[in-house]
Amino acid sequence: MRYLTLSIAIAIVSCSAVGAWAQYGLYGAPDVLRLPQTQSDALPPQIYGNYANADADAPVVSTTRVAPAPVAGQDNAAAAMDPRQKAEKPSRRNRVTGPAEAAERPAVERDATVDRMLRAAGPCDEPPSASPGSVLGEACGAEPCLAPCAVARECPWFASANWLIMGRDKSNRVWTTYQADYEPNQLMHSWDTKLEWESGGEVRFGRRFCCDQWGLEAVYWTLNPMTGFASMSHSHGVSTPLRVSEIEFDGVNGHDLFDGAEEHRLWRRDEFHNVELNLIRYASAFQFGCPWDIRWTGGARFFRFEESLRFGSLDQGYEWGEDRGIHEAYLRDEIKNNLIGAQFGCDARYAAWENIEFFLAPKVGVYNNRIENRFEAYRGDGVDAVPTAASHMTEYSYPVVSHTDVFSVLTEVNVGLAWNVTQNWSAQVGYRLMVGTGIGLADHQIPTYIVDVPEIAHIDRNGNLLMHGAFAGITYNY
Repeated sequence: MRYLTLSIAIAIVSCSAVGAWAQYGLYGAPDVLRLPQTQSDALPPQIYGNYANADADAPVVSTTRVAPAPVAGQDNAAAAMDPRQKAEKPSRRNRVTGPAEAAERPAVERDATVDRMLRAAGPCDEPPSASPGSVLGEACGAEPCLAPCAVARECPWFASANWLIMGRDKSNRVWTTYQADYEPNQLMHSWDTKLEWESGGEVRFGRRFCCDQWGLEAVYWTLNPMTGFASMSHSHGVSTPLRVSEIEFDGVNGHDLFDGAEEHRLWRRDEFHNVELNLIRYASAFQFGCPWDIRWTGGARFFRFEESLRFGSLDQGYEWGEDRGIHEAYLRDEIKNNLIGAQFGCDARYAAWENIEFFLAPKVGVYNNRIENRFEAYRGDGVDAVPTAASHMTEYSYPVVSHTDVFSVLTEVNVGLAWNVTQNWSAQVGYRLMVGTGIGLADHQIPTYIVDVPEIAHIDRNGNLLMHGAFAGITYNY
């Protein structure tokens, strides 16, 4: 009898424990026992669907939870679902909750900086992307961003035109003229030509691709030829420190045409041409709210610098061009530098104001410089000079043509200000500096002894070229 009584007690305790455990939720927090519901507290069927009517006898407790508005265009078939199916697998939205779970929780403020980093959108409301209507938009499947920072993302093509004005530094000068009867009175050298700054133009054309992560651009710029002129005459006549007595023009010694002359003249002409094809890697930091942005560039470049320096002399008592030019003689050197190679650089930008950016864009490249040089000594009527018999250089002749390949480095730095005027148009203004090493210059190719043909054929290629100036232009994105 005692054992029977003990068994009944254990069974009662076990059943009570199971009933109490059923009141605990998922996290072990007990809910208040549900009370019977009055008619006025019943939830309207339109809020919780057919599940509210699935079991009319089930106790239902009113909560403060508000059901979300129905989604537009939602299939009405869901509302007509079999109530028994609804009752078997109720959704979280339709589940009846107790007061403890439905109690209103205080809202927690979120840091806007964290939101921006999670969205990675920066000044725009949407992530950086191309317009859905464009090829890039179809590939990326993103919404358009109409803020100024997303102009490039909506318009993958771009073109710009810049106006340039630049000058160059001076090379080592070559003295050409002194007073005929007093040699210490040096009168003129090669840089008396005084090259003036020249204007030019630059065009850029390119396209962004791969969801605006990469870009390709082609660049060409040139300047109007830089030209200079200088002349010198003296009452006692003018002579040259260059040794021209070992050459002759159809039997006329060079000394007779260059020394004790009526007048000396100098002409200089410089030309510049630049072609680039660059691959651009856009690594924008603007989208994370940072005022700095950077773009990496790398590609191929061709740069050509051509220089011509001509020195002319007019015999005493004659005019230029008289008797078809037989009373005047010339020494002329024309040298061409053709740099072909690869370059690497970047374009760093700082957003100072909403539509204003400061930029710094350095580039440096290594090149093979193919130098071609041509030295001429001729009379005004076209007769070429020849070495005299006394010079023992009669195996040589003019013109002297030579070429060589050297290693060169070319560096370019652009700094300025960009203004995003509209979504498609922007303007820029800035300063450009270019420095080239391993350059052949015309001044360096003229020897003291004009008859020394082997020395003329050996090209001096350790010169430097420094150019600088301003630029201003517009850019159109489309």
